[in-house]
This record gives sequence, structure tokens and C-alpha cells, in this order.
Amino acid sequence: MYESQNTIIAKIEGTTRTVSLYDVDDGRFEDRLQLDNQTGSLTISDIRTKHSGDYYIKIISTETLVNTFSVTVHDVIFAGLENKREGESVTLYTGFTDSHKHDLMRWTFGPLNPDTFTAEMNVKIHQITYSSDHLYKDRLHLENQTGSLTIRDVRTADAGVYQLQISNSKETLYKRFNVFVAVPDPGLSTGYIVLICVCVLLFVASALGVIYYYMFRYSKRKEKKTLSVIEGSSVTLKTGAAEIQRGDEVRWMFGPQNDVIAQIDKKDGNILYTGNVHFRDKLQLDQQTGDLTISDIRIRISGDYCLEITRSRATKMKRFKVIVRVDTLKFTEGETVHLTTGVTEIQKDDLILWKFEPKNAVIAKVDGKTHNTSIDDEGFRDRLEVDSRTGNLTITNIKSIDSGVYEVEIKSSNKVSYKKFNVLVWMNTLKYTVGDAVTLQTGVTELTDDRILWKFSDKETIIAELIRATSKALFYEGPDGRFRDRLQINQRTGDLTIRNISRAHSDVYTLQITSGKKITCKRFVVIAHGGCFHNNDMICYAFFLYVVLEQNKEKTVSEMEGDLVVLDNDIEIQDDDQILWLFGAEDRLIAKGERNKDFCTYDGAEGKFKNTLNLDHQTGSLILTNSTSEHTGVYKLLIVSSRETKYKRFKVMIRGE
Repeated sequence: MYESQNTIIAKIEGTTRTVSLYDVDDGRFEDRLQLDNQTGSLTISDIRTKHSGDYYIKIISTETLVNTFSVTVHDVIFAGLENKREGESVTLYTGFTDSHKHDLMRWTFGPLNPDTFTAEMNVKIHQITYSSDHLYKDRLHLENQTGSLTIRDVRTADAGVYQLQISNSKETLYKRFNVFVAVPDPGLSTGYIVLICVCVLLFVASALGVIYYYMFRYSKRKEKKTLSVIEGSSVTLKTGAAEIQRGDEVRWMFGPQNDVIAQIDKKDGNILYTGNVHFRDKLQLDQQTGDLTISDIRIRISGDYCLEITRSRATKMKRFKVIVRVDTLKFTEGETVHLTTGVTEIQKDDLILWKFEPKNAVIAKVDGKTHNTSIDDEGFRDRLEVDSRTGNLTITNIKSIDSGVYEVEIKSSNKVSYKKFNVLVWMNTLKYTVGDAVTLQTGVTELTDDRILWKFSDKETIIAELIRATSKALFYEGPDGRFRDRLQINQRTGDLTIRNISRAHSDVYTLQITSGKKITCKRFVVIAHGGCFHNNDMICYAFFLYVVLEQNKEKTVSEMEGDLVVLDNDIEIQDDDQILWLFGAEDRLIAKGERNKDFCTYDGAEGKFKNTLNLDHQTGSLILTNSTSEHTGVYKLLIVSSRETKYKRFKVMIRGE
């Protein structure tokens, strides 16, 4: 299995020895996997940086064994070419000013593959070691401050590929250099010249794959710039030129077929626009710089743009990807959400793809030719619908874990359009003073034959039940009898009232409405505190929480599996403050309490925090023992008082060995 979503990529049946290989949504493992049907060992060929991540093996027999492998594939940076003559010196510069920031700097060499040790600087013990090969006798020097390598009196045998490995406690980086050595002009035999030429060609060929791959990849990154623009606003695509020269021809093109939409004529410098109906009255070309401004942008004119500047015989190209986005859409759990493509009717050659970040997995698809729709809603559990005529996406009974970026990609014969939606879903968060009566509303005006369940805390302990058909209401005392004689349920709407609320009632409440085969859920966070607080002081407490957390930079904590993880609270807390720790995108409550009083911790989903959480009674800091990769994620600290609510956010990364 691969990554946190545990996507199965390879499987073997023990009885039949049948091997099955799978790929992930983006096709990164295509034809690269091989599974040994005797040992179960997995081989990944032609590995790339995109294959980095956590791999899990699960062996199911009389007992189940699970093992985790953390794989990191590093980029090799091509640092350059060095051309020298025999007898000269060559210095391969690391690009660092202070080697003491690293633990180890190691140089290796090879005519084709740099696998032979050359020199090494162990910064921790202040030791420099050189190769014992007589080939380098008294000719190598490693600069103590930077780690740069100098080869004196260079010879043709020194030509080849040099690799620098830079390691510290957090990462390992690589740089490669190609060194070519020329011999003096006179007196060379034909055979010697041929030999040198062959060597040079071999060096070039050996590096070509690395050079071409990385240079091509970096140039691709550089040449295509992605711009995200709010629908209806303007965007300017810049040439990067201070001024267009006389005689330059500037052409702006759109779509996969590079249809010209605007240009500056090289003969007279006049600006010309095409008659494309989608760009009518929307384009403005700057005659001095060649920059193109597109106004009132819509999804039909989002997509790929290409700039071409021709000067004499040289042509400069630059590419842009323009994505239309919608302002953040905010919803409360349980609502129905409609995301529109902006298309009134899908054409025959259109293909609509809906993707959900961060995995960027396709969750819905519409084929214009057949009007067939397909939905892959494993994470949404039958809550997705897609319109076969417009491609609009509907999410029913939305949850906080559905928060994220949704992208629709519309592919047609002559262009590709993009549109993004940033969706934020929060739980209803309600604050009350101790002693108040609290009413949690279902939002239903009249129940029919519905069944209502009210649940308490992350463990979803049932505290109230209403069967509307029989008008039968049941109440439960809950943990420690804290709800005894406090609950009341409205027979008509299902609203739950908690009388004389106390701090012990602060937690997550879940409403579940069953109507026939349809189940709707809604969650509330209730916070009770000892002071005076007016709900009208905040339009939406949850939205305020989101804004504050976004404005305050989160603290990143990185530890190895098994290490003790301490999330320090440096905010001063008072005796009447309530401390809440939340985890993950769904803001699951994992710990709560008050200063110098008993704290309560929760096991979380699937018991991932069982026997791992502790709280410092004095400071409110959260402590994780026996940490695993399951504990990777975002932790939020809320300190609630009668005066204000303070927040802190931690991003925790637990790495495997």
C-alpha cells in the first residue's frame, strides 16, 4: 500500500501465487512495479522523486503483520560543465559559504557513473579524508570552509562525472559536475585523438540522461507559469521585457492548437486582435512591453496561453496556465453544496473532470459524447452527484473533512479550461455561560417518520433519541451521569435542549436524522465557560477561528517514529481558562481540561491516540508518547476564557526510520 490513503499498488494471493499490480490515479507507477511471488518483495524500477513516500506491507495469515518503509528519492542537481587543459587546476564549487551547517560532504567520481570515493569532510568530528588511489596523490584539496573540491595538475584520466553528496539530520542533497580535460595541441596520434573523442562522447552520453531530464524539467517549470484568477476579474500576462524592440513580432496564442488571439505586427507595429467571440472586448495588448491583459475572465477563456516573440532569427517562448477560481465558499456541516462549471450545455467533444486536492484525484467525470457520468466518491460515501448536461457537481450532507480545493477541468477539441473552488466547511461552534440553557437545532421545521439521534463527544455516546412515528423520546445520562435530568427534545422539530449547562458538557455533539434510507448528519461544538460572553459578539465563531489560524503562522514539529513529541503552549493560562486540543481537518477533539484540574483525553478515530496522549496540568502543553506516522497532521490549541479565545496551531510530521 502507498501513502496515508493506503492505496493498494501490489497484491499476491498466497494459495495461488497470483500477482496483481495496480497504479494510483496519476499513473506514477506505470510499468515500474514488480512483485516477487516467492518472497513478496516489491521492486520499483526507474524510480523518480514522485515515488517518494510511505509504503506499507500487510501480511495476513494466522496473524496480521504490518511494516512501513519510508522512501525518499532525491533530485540530482546538475551543477555545470568544467573544460580544462592538462596541467591546469579545476575547482568544483559547492555553492555553500559555511560547511558547518552540514554533517557530511562526500565527493565521488567515475568516467560514467560517480561510484568511486574521492574525498570526504566529516564536519561533526572535523575530519577530512582523501582517496588512497595513487592517481590523485598530492593533487586533491578540500576547502574546509565551503567543502569545494580542487584538483591540481589535472589529467585526461580525471575527466568524468563528479558527484557531491551533502547530508545533515534533515535531508541529503546531490550535485553533479561534468569535467572535460583537453590535451596539448601538437604531437597527438590519430588513435589518441580518437580515444579522447570517444571518451568525451561517452561522458556526454552518460550525463545526457541526467542533464536532459533535469534541464528539461526545470525549463518546463520555468516556461509555464500558473496564474489563479477570481472569476470576473482581470489578469495580465507579462512578457518580462521592459520594451519591445522595433521589428519584433509578438504573438499571443490560446489553447492546445495555439490559435492566435492578439499580435503586434513587426512591419508597422500595429496591434491586431482576432475575431474569437469568447475574447470579444476582453483583450488589451501593451504596445511597449507586449503584456496581454484579459478582462472579465470566465472559465471558457481559462486554460493555456503561449507568448511568442520573434526577433531576427531568434524566437522566445513563454507559457501560462490561467485558472479561474471562485472566492472561498463557506458552508456549515450538513448543507448541500452546488459547484457550477459555468457551462450551459456540454458539447459532444467535451470531457468534464472534477478533482479534489490535495491528492488531486478525479472524483467525477462526464463524457460529452455519451453523456455518461462516473463518480469515484470513496471518501464521500454516496454524497456526490454530477449533472450530465452541465457538469455541475453537487455534494450533499457536506462535512468538515470535505474542506479543500475542488478543480473542474473542461477538455474540448481545441482547448482546455480550468476552474477552482476553495470550499471551507465548519461545525457550528456555540459558546455559552455556565448555567445557561442550550438548544441545538436540527434545522427541520416539521418531522415526519424520521428517527433522531443525538450523540455526545468524539466517542458518539447516544444521549437522546426520538422516534417520530411513535412520538417516543428516550434520554440517557451519558458519561458520569452528567446529562441526568438536563435534556429535553422537541417532538415536532427534534431540537435538543440542555438545561443548566456546565463545563463538563463542553464537547462535540452529533445529530443524526434517518428518513427512510437517507441519513443526514450535523455536528456542533459546544463550549461552556465561567464568564460572560455574548454570542452576538461574533458573526461566526468557527469562521473567526479559521481566519485567526490562517493569519498566525503555524509551528512545524518534525520527529522520528517512537520519539516523544511535545507541543509547547507558550500562552499564559489562568485558573478559569478551558483548554481544548483539536486534531486534523475535521477538528476532532482529542484533549480538554482546565489548569491544575483533571484533563480528559480521547482515543480519536480508530483509536489512533490510545495510550499516547498526556497533558501538562500547569501549562496545557500536549505530549505524545510512542509517536507513529498516524499522528502526522495539524493540531490546534484553543484556550477559552470569559474574556477572549486564544489559538495556536502546530503542523506535526512523524517520519519513519
